[in-house]
Amino acid sequence: MKELLETDRLILKPPSIEDAEALSIAANHEKLADWWIGVPYPYTLDFARETLEKWTDPDQTKNTRRFFVRLKETSEMIGVVDLKWISEKHRKAEIGFWITPGHWGKGLATELVTGMLHYGFEDLKLNRICGIALKHNLASMRVLTKAGLRHEGTLRDEIVFQGEPCDTESFSITRKMWDEGVKPPLKLELETERLILRTPVISDAKALMEVASDPVISDNSAHIPYPFTIDDAHRWIYEQAHNAAHRDAVSCLIFMKETGELTGAIWLRSNLRHRKAGIAYFVGSRFWNMGIATEAVARMVDYGFGELGLERIGASVIIGNDASVRVLTKAGFMHEGDAMKEWWREDRPLHCHHLSILKKD
Repeated sequence: MKELLETDRLILKPPSIEDAEALSIAANHEKLADWWIGVPYPYTLDFARETLEKWTDPDQTKNTRRFFVRLKETSEMIGVVDLKWISEKHRKAEIGFWITPGHWGKGLATELVTGMLHYGFEDLKLNRICGIALKHNLASMRVLTKAGLRHEGTLRDEIVFQGEPCDTESFSITRKMWDEGVKPPLKLELETERLILRTPVISDAKALMEVASDPVISDNSAHIPYPFTIDDAHRWIYEQAHNAAHRDAVSCLIFMKETGELTGAIWLRSNLRHRKAGIAYFVGSRFWNMGIATEAVARMVDYGFGELGLERIGASVIIGNDASVRVLTKAGFMHEGDAMKEWWREDRPLHCHHLSILKKD
């Protein structure tokens, strides 16, 4: 096992018994216990010593490569990262990590995970590395996605967490993906005269919940429930990041340029092979009749034709949603026909108008 790994800002060293106090300080945070498996609160010095006895026992860690994470600049211990359940036969492992809360939001976790992927693929010659996150740990999912892992699925009741069965989300990256150079998720910011359209981030969740939790929006959408809870907002933002990472979607929140208020959301679901996409959006009711939806749709259409190389953008509107039909018509869309039972809400079918705009138009 290597004695030292480095990234731009971090030093990774194998654990030692002398690190007990530093470990107990770095891990002793209630927020960590709420988001990570195997990190209790309080994280006492005695618990740290017991843990290190296991982590430094070769018999118990023969299929694990574990490192303590320290900042190069200050030598402060800020976390732990490991590759565990390493299989030499199948050349695979699972990555795990945590960073102490005082250093969240600085890109250190992504830097750390990327460094361990390099170690796993280049030094250990692995073929596959997976990662698991608790269903509510959106931050870890973002880190894994930014580092190049791709979502594989949900493992239902995979673990018992804080006494309750809990789903986990599974991610992975293969050697082929690593060698080909994994593309990072698309980040986007577009402007209009009055609006900013940008990629959602997790800190937008509360504002998104407040705008989207509107029964009228839900009635006119097959995908926005009412009430729209904070968990729904987290899930929506995560799903947009996942889709963007696979390069089959462009999703933005809509903000007023002057005030910074979040007014709604807009997204494209694309099929680049056939150079087409579907557009969808919603705007909070207190921002209606201000031309915001028309302005946002026109900008996203322009982006789709100009930057993505699309030839066609379509839209489906639940019959009865005349306001959305007017918005799309103002943006240049034309009615193509109607589809009966296009979507379903619980046991009720939803009939839709189909509209589209072509690049040549």
